[in-house]
Amino acid sequence: MRISYKVELINLGIYLKLYADFTTPLAVGIDLNIYDFIALVGEQLVGEPLYGDPVWALLAQLAGRIEDELPGHNFTPPAHQPSNLTLPAWLAQQMLVIQSRLAAALGEDDPAQVAQLVCAQPARVSVSATRIDVTFALAQHPIQIRLSGLDRDPGWVPAAGRFVAFHFE
Repeated sequence: MRISYKVELINLGIYLKLYADFTTPLAVGIDLNIYDFIALVGEQLVGEPLYGDPVWALLAQLAGRIEDELPGHNFTPPAHQPSNLTLPAWLAQQMLVIQSRLAAALGEDDPAQVAQLVCAQPARVSVSATRIDVTFALAQHPIQIRLSGLDRDPGWVPAAGRFVAFHFE
């Protein structure tokens, strides 16, 4: 499947310690499906154009929800957060951290440019029961992404239930 949206946001969730990686497979992350996290962050970065991208349906499928169902519809923010915090309020708080982290990592302050760098690079995605393989054209892959570490192989991601690998050709 060819997509333009980055599954590399999985590394962002791991970096922010919202999800565990292979080094801490028993660590408890947040109760938001990691594929819904990617969809919600992508939606915040890109907006409506994301809905027409094949990745929107893929993320819904991987999260085990129907495509018309909103990502994170059954998510309750973590216990250390205020109990009346809604998903949109929690996401707004997270986006402040996420946008700051992405701007610093990419060396880019313009939110539109950050979204372009993170979400507008075409990729080919192959999904199996145990793996997600994402392949990018190295010649078109922004150096800022390489330097930021967003495209490092996360390996086994317990919250994803799969081994995730990024490839370049």
